[in-house]
Amino acid sequence: MRVLRATLCLLLASPALTAAPAPSAGPALGPAAREQLRAESLNYAQQLLSVASQISLAYVRPVSRADLLHAGLSGLFEEGRQPAPPGLRAELHRRPDDTGLIEFLIQTRERLGACDELREPKALLVSCQAMMKLLDPYCAVVTEEGRKDQPWGDQPVGIGLELEDNAGVGPLRIRKVHPGGPAQKAGLLPGDVLTHIDTRPIKRGTTSAQAAGLLHRGGLVASVGLAPAPDPSDALDGRPLRPVRLTVSRPGRKPWNVALEFQTGRPESVLGVVRSDNNSWDFFLDRTNKIAHVRIAGLNRGVADDLREVLERHEEALRGLILDLRWCPGGFLDEALGIAGLFLGDVVLATVTSRNEKPHEYHNLQPKRFLDLPVVVLVNGQTSGGAELIAAALQDHKRAAVAGQRTRGKTSVQTTLFANLPGATIRLTSGEFIRPGDKEPQPRPAHRRSEWRVWPSPDLEYRVSADFDRRLREGWEQQTLRPGTSTQALPLDDPASDPQREVARRGVLEAMKKAANRRKETQKVQRQKAAKTGERKRTE
Repeated sequence: MRVLRATLCLLLASPALTAAPAPSAGPALGPAAREQLRAESLNYAQQLLSVASQISLAYVRPVSRADLLHAGLSGLFEEGRQPAPPGLRAELHRRPDDTGLIEFLIQTRERLGACDELREPKALLVSCQAMMKLLDPYCAVVTEEGRKDQPWGDQPVGIGLELEDNAGVGPLRIRKVHPGGPAQKAGLLPGDVLTHIDTRPIKRGTTSAQAAGLLHRGGLVASVGLAPAPDPSDALDGRPLRPVRLTVSRPGRKPWNVALEFQTGRPESVLGVVRSDNNSWDFFLDRTNKIAHVRIAGLNRGVADDLREVLERHEEALRGLILDLRWCPGGFLDEALGIAGLFLGDVVLATVTSRNEKPHEYHNLQPKRFLDLPVVVLVNGQTSGGAELIAAALQDHKRAAVAGQRTRGKTSVQTTLFANLPGATIRLTSGEFIRPGDKEPQPRPAHRRSEWRVWPSPDLEYRVSADFDRRLREGWEQQTLRPGTSTQALPLDDPASDPQREVARRGVLEAMKKAANRRKETQKVQRQKAAKTGERKRTE
């Protein structure tokens, strides 16, 4: 989803901020410690007030700055294992001006003393996390660890794997393998354990962060004793970095060695049915009827262009399409609009509303469009956010039928706020999108928010249990990560193993039949017009 950036500014300190600190909890502090605590408290107060002000202005629904500050301070006292002062909320509401608020925040922070749990920047992080509890579930403080599962921007795939966080204890286990990357092509899977890097055993106590620095940057950082670092000039003069050589362990299989070249492209987000020998995707599910099955893993940067390229490459042979958005968690708004626009004319794709701005209509700006291609959109309960926008736009404009199960019902649009939090940002709900078929361009009332869904057509609805859905998702993950050269048989090699897709295929066949009848009717009308024109000319 499109990321809107809001830079948080520091509030300038006034002479009133030099007032003597309030008594702090714990043992008495010496002059130097008191001075340090005062400086930390000042910085905390400035930053906390700035964050609360930004949230109060930008959040999709009204929320007072005083209530946000109360939540942040309450979280701070909870982390410091002390009860919050009585009358805290009333005191915050009584001080509307920034100068008075900052002085009060300084004194309140100083009451907690110089405990290690609240050293900078921990105090601000704790308070920001506490403020999120006042907002909707999609608002959060996103740390570096949490960012791993966020939509990809323009980051290169590197060697195509991520490690589980082991905090220096236990093995270096693979958490995620990126489709289309070197690790996937080499047959690595989540759960595999790295035992050696460049033939050297991984030392006990090596953290996943240390190892990741070496793996993803080609040894241009400290090699943490695992391997000699390559010459940095290799990267500076454009020469490729040397491959990373790994020894990998997996239960039931002897350890084996792989060499992974660095890759600069993005991870795959447009996936097909089965991989060819060269690891590219074969998108055709039904070759007899020329029906393709295209899966969208996430609305990452570039996915709309990638889908357009796939459709252009097969345009001559393609007669029908299943656009599979199951388990698609959403992502960038402009990518969702770009995908929907590939199949629609000059229409409004969605309207985004916010609290302080007029509703903004997003019109179709796609230069290339596939308006005559019969399409069925396949969704389920994990289809979320921007993926729902795509399904809703095609459904409301009567461009495509929807198959599967009802979607999640997430209509919110998130903004990223950059606070002074090392390695973390704040994800804030700043608006909501309205589907084209909605009459009123306002956000739905809070009590009706959960009613929003994209529902499949009655004849194409196919519900599955949570357990079957889980097994189906795992099966498609296996299908995605299996290298093209592999001869391993998987359950989804049998088309009947995915009944939801089979229902969608029947829907595409029906859409193709209707399209063929429309073409015949159009041709018939054209012939009749031509015959009348010819007859009129002969009469003249």
